Amino acid sequence: MIQPKIPFRNSLSDNGRMEGRLSRLLSFLTPLVILLLVYVLFGMFPFGQKSLLITDMSQIYVDFHSWFYDALKGGDSLLFSWNTGLGMNMVGALTFYLSSPFSFLVLLFERSQIPDALLLITLLKVGSCGFTFSFYSSKVLKFNGIRNVIFSSMYALMTYVVVYALNIMWLDGIIMLPLVLLGVHSLVEKGKILPLTVSFLIAFITQFYIAYMIGIFSILYFLGVMFRVGKPSWKTFRNRSGKFILSGALAGFMSAFLLLPTYFSLQYVYLYIASSNPGAHTLTPIELISKMALGSYDTLTYGLPNLFCGTLCILLGVLYFLNRSIQRREKMIAGGMLVILLLSMTFWPINIFWHAFDEPTWFPYRFSFLYCFVLLVLSIRCFQQLDGLKGWHIAAAAGGASLCFGSVLLFGLEHVTAVQIGTTVALLCVYALLLAAMRYRPQAALAMTLVLAATVMVELYDNTNKMVHAMDTEFRYNDRASYVSYVENRSSVIQSIRQQDPGWYRMENHDMRNANDSLSLDYYGMAHYDSFTNQHMSQFLSHLGVTTTVQNRFLRYYGSTSVLDSLLGIKYVLGTNERRDGYTEIQSFGNDQKVFLNQNALSIGYMVDDGLRNFTYDSSSQKDPFYLQNKLLNAMDGREYDYYTPIHMASTMTSDNITMESYNDWWYSVSKNENSGNSYISYTITNPKAQNVCFYLPSVGLSEQNYVYVNGELYGPWGYDLIGAIDLGWWEADQEITVSFELRDDSCYLGEPQFYGFDGHAADLLFDRLKEHQMTDIEMGTSSVKGTVDAGEGGLLFTSIPSDPGWSAEVDGKPVQLVNIADAFWAVELPEGQHEVSFSFTPQGLRIGVILSITAFILAVVLIYCIDYRGKRKKHLPVDEDPDPV
Repeated sequence: MIQPKIPFRNSLSDNGRMEGRLSRLLSFLTPLVILLLVYVLFGMFPFGQKSLLITDMSQIYVDFHSWFYDALKGGDSLLFSWNTGLGMNMVGALTFYLSSPFSFLVLLFERSQIPDALLLITLLKVGSCGFTFSFYSSKVLKFNGIRNVIFSSMYALMTYVVVYALNIMWLDGIIMLPLVLLGVHSLVEKGKILPLTVSFLIAFITQFYIAYMIGIFSILYFLGVMFRVGKPSWKTFRNRSGKFILSGALAGFMSAFLLLPTYFSLQYVYLYIASSNPGAHTLTPIELISKMALGSYDTLTYGLPNLFCGTLCILLGVLYFLNRSIQRREKMIAGGMLVILLLSMTFWPINIFWHAFDEPTWFPYRFSFLYCFVLLVLSIRCFQQLDGLKGWHIAAAAGGASLCFGSVLLFGLEHVTAVQIGTTVALLCVYALLLAAMRYRPQAALAMTLVLAATVMVELYDNTNKMVHAMDTEFRYNDRASYVSYVENRSSVIQSIRQQDPGWYRMENHDMRNANDSLSLDYYGMAHYDSFTNQHMSQFLSHLGVTTTVQNRFLRYYGSTSVLDSLLGIKYVLGTNERRDGYTEIQSFGNDQKVFLNQNALSIGYMVDDGLRNFTYDSSSQKDPFYLQNKLLNAMDGREYDYYTPIHMASTMTSDNITMESYNDWWYSVSKNENSGNSYISYTITNPKAQNVCFYLPSVGLSEQNYVYVNGELYGPWGYDLIGAIDLGWWEADQEITVSFELRDDSCYLGEPQFYGFDGHAADLLFDRLKEHQMTDIEMGTSSVKGTVDAGEGGLLFTSIPSDPGWSAEVDGKPVQLVNIADAFWAVELPEGQHEVSFSFTPQGLRIGVILSITAFILAVVLIYCIDYRGKRKKHLPVDEDPDPV
């Protein structure tokens, strides 16, 4: 029996190798240059004032890379940070956002140039996407030359990459996908586990979230490769399947030093909140087709999947199934993959499976790049076999695809225009003519290929340009100068505070750029936002009045009262105004910014009544932050007193175009009668005595971007304050107070408004008592803290350290048991007298993860040697089990 040609067993000639290397180089440079050209003409710095800071790139990545820069330069811990979230386990954030080797490129820049570093990293990652796809198609499909560059560029600049590049860590998964699948071919065709094991390992370490999707897809791909030519024998299938599982297991265990502590972190911080209406996410075929059109963009929030990877791929994808030179079995397997991926987007439960059973917050259908990859591979397979097509095939495919795109206009979808559909149809016709010329005029193939390449590159530029401008229209790319000015101005203020007060304290910022400011500005803060926020702690703070959204992952400073600031050690606050009781202005800086001192700020630990260990709250109950703060203060002090006193509301007023009806015991259903005109809701009280007055409004579906008015005057452009507790400031007795705001949404649910008077003098006395037995002589480590405490007669030392697993405590050098307060903060029991108390943090699972990784590495070396090298002289697969490319 004649052995057929298998790609991995036939080395390329010198000319072929040179052609392949040149293809990979051009596949790296071409998409990079196209994207750079788009950015240059768009006005990205240094060619203009724009930066890549938009949505998550602005709210997470620039701050996390700043912290990463500081940790590498200053020798701080990469596993923990005191700067954010009151002290946070950072191993999950490191693994999810920063473990890419590209992240180290920030060291080539100054700290103020982090946005420029992100631009370079983005360009290099996009180029690397083209490189790895070129490498895959060269090795697996024997596809080189300018044709290789065309399809590699389409992979690197598919809409998914351009739009989701703002989540820069996901691009590592796009880079690794072709290498993982190349490893699958090596395993199936040669029985080697090294390439797949190494590619899995790199994928797991650099971006485990996208690697999960790649891992699921690699199973489908493995089965497709195994069964493409024919049904393999059970022995061969068992052998290759075992090696496939072994490769994944070895990679998983070798990455355990990062993945295991990340898993434990997720297990603790994650609180599942089910989707309120999963059925609303079901897609129609027309919606899917609309997202395959050139320039089709709807939204970054909760829109449709990004499926565009080039109009040429649509045409070739259809022709693939009409091509007579491609075997039916291969078509069935490839078609099955496409159907699975498209059904996964169409049906919500399957969609959630691809997202590790966690509903995405914005940026939906994060696995849609897999569809684009399959479509590109099928397009290459068809392009290689043009002789299997007839002219009518090409005409029918172009005509059918054009009709499908044309039908989209009948449904009136807002995100796609007649111009976009017309351009897509025109391109289908152009590509059909070029393919026909290549098919029937072989002597003109080179010229037609060059024309094809030029057309595709122009199309990719046009689509990329449209995506960048569409995102800018929806969310706006921030100016680089505004970011640099913000960081430099506030950093200088923070440094001056540190020079005046070298002790331990936390700081916060009313006019923050985003919730992760403390990572960029390098101060100990409370606010934080990422996928690994301690949701138990943030949920507790939200019931105390602090603003938290996105399933309690978005913890902001808005809504914190003077009581909470004091309990959490927030001593200095930056902002334009401060109405809360107990603050003194001590410094001012540019643009009316000021620094306020909280005289009642406590240390990181202080003695409280032992009854606090029994403190609980109902996380499912209606929020009443001032009642809960009363309860917390009384539990700490061991005596009953109402620091907050409820004030009876006199009236509720709404504009004529608002309907407010009782929904249940807690909520009112509020809706607009008309879409036009301003809609306002007002609540009025009469203040019974001279005091600070506080306000809180429970709400669901109420826009955060609201301006609050007090007696007709703008309270301050703190749009988020409406969903947190608001201190309205000092009011004299018998003054009438009206709080009003605009209803910007068509409908929402509002709870009973809560007005409370605050007894600041009584609170001052309480904090003075707590200061008598607080931690002093504090020494901060990168992931530890120690100090001295006069425990008096003994009792409970409460700390504002979030109760993440991994903390341990010692009293006078002896380990002690930690006490969890409200599933949010740690405390320890102290006997009477003076003690040295220390706390240290090691991520849960880190030690065992390191042991597993080392053990797995040693085992992998032994197994790879035994399987790949000792047995390399063994016979290859028999012909009937030859898995030619998918």
